Amino acid sequence: FIRSTEMRKRLARKGIMLDFKDDGGAYADRFKKLNDSEYDFIVLPISSYMEHGSRYNYPGVITGAISESRGADALLAFRDFPFAKINDLNDSEINIVLTPDSPSEDLINLTITNFDLDELQGNQQWMIEANGSEGVYKQAKSDQNNPAKLKHIYSMWEPDISNAVENLGMKKIWGSDNFRNYIIDVFVFNRKYVNSKEEEIREIIRTYFEVVDYYMARKEEMFDELRSVT
Repeated sequence: FIRSTEMRKRLARKGIMLDFKDDGGAYADRFKKLNDSEYDFIVLPISSYMEHGSRYNYPGVITGAISESRGADALLAFRDFPFAKINDLNDSEINIVLTPDSPSEDLINLTITNFDLDELQGNQQWMIEANGSEGVYKQAKSDQNNPAKLKHIYSMWEPDISNAVENLGMKKIWGSDNFRNYIIDVFVFNRKYVNSKEEEIREIIRTYFEVVDYYMARKEEMFDELRSVT
């Protein structure tokens, strides 16, 4: 909804121009730019803000919750991957392709911690780094006919999850829908911006929720918008 036509249009009428940057989930760079006032605000899970924001002494103010992830982040594997229960992931030979410091890594860390996957704890030898969810998708596409990649898992977010299932024949084995109340996305505004632009922030937050209501009442238009941005 933040990237939607209606959001940009309504804010423009109020003299606010929204320039949305998709950094592929690169939280380290995102926090640096928020801290340096290159970004007025960012959006990310509150757990990620608590974890990664400490190196910059928490450079922003959480002004509102946006949504709860219920499957928009997931671990995928090819059809022949032997998976029946979560403990099947407790295997030192598994490799996980993911974007570091992203929702993907948060999902994996939550899974390792909550289910005591001791074979994956204490080291990150299982990690294969990629640049954003699209980069993980491209790696999976490259690996799909390679038997040596049988024990590879790929951590993506939408729309790459749906594309991987439909186009690559992959299966979703675990997702953020298994961690209700853990992955809550929030607005985080730069502290200097909060101190100098309080009314503008109110307008951005107010407009966001108005736009959510607008699209929920116009489902076909919402689907058209989703197609255009994904």
